[in-house]
Amino acid sequence: MVKKDASRAERSHHVSGPELLEGLRVHALEQFGPLAKTVLNAWGITRCGHFGEIVFNLIEYNVFSKTENDRREDFSDIFDFDDAFVKPFLPLGRRGGRSSAQTHGTA
Repeated sequence: MVKKDASRAERSHHVSGPELLEGLRVHALEQFGPLAKTVLNAWGITRCGHFGEIVFNLIEYNVFSKTENDRREDFSDIFDFDDAFVKPFLPLGRRGGRSSAQTHGTA
């Protein structure tokens, strides 16, 4: 595989690991809705660290750049995939919040 021009990376805006993960999370939810986790899992992405591996592979080929402070660990355990991709679509009572019965005093 041919590496890209390093000067391109110098013109880019830096994004931290957690910022990139948040953008990826939002994009996956917008694109795939309740199937976001299923789609990502089908692609072999089952945890935040997998995105870090993708990013650092792109850095290796000068598609992305990094600062001296960027590390693969920046992508570790930022969010749980169930919390990020499943929980938003659960009924309110199953999200860990108060159920309708609890809210209305019928529980």
